[in-house]
Amino acid sequence: MLNKQHIQQLKQTNISVNGEATKRHMEKVWKSSSIQQKQAVKALAGISAQTIYRVYNTGSISAKIAIAAA
Repeated sequence: MLNKQHIQQLKQTNISVNGEATKRHMEKVWKSSSIQQKQAVKALAGISAQTIYRVYNTGSISAKIAIAAA
């Protein structure tokens, strides 16, 4: 299992093959998550909420965010 340091060292390169599907999926996952789950994802990946909103506005997602959200 990857720990926080490993996840935060991952590059911010887009890994999405289908941007439209990524937008829909991430928006659905994020909006259905509890506040505690959202905070855990942000802390694990070392990102802000704006980064998540950018994912479901652009359809680009990095491995760092995908792993933390999973």
